[in-house]
Amino acid sequence: MNWNRRLARAEKCGRFTDDDITLASKWLTCAVGEHRGEYDQGIGGTPNSDALIRIGMRFALAVRHQDSASAAGAYAAIERWFRRYGKPKEER
Repeated sequence: MNWNRRLARAEKCGRFTDDDITLASKWLTCAVGEHRGEYDQGIGGTPNSDALIRIGMRFALAVRHQDSASAAGAYAAIERWFRRYGKPKEER
């Protein structure tokens, strides 16, 4: 399940699951991590972009605090960042 679907489910149910919270707290499984191969990353998948780090942290905190509206806003900002600065996904 991708983060777009998780956000829709959280909006409908009124909360994120414990699994969502765990996944949102790790770079490789958060909304940024869905774009692996489209950004330069450091140890543990940490983005090499300060702006992307800030947006990703905002996303993770919103999920942790059960704020689906803020999480959706951060998710939209992550998607915009990748449309503007992302590179094509690498072959896996």
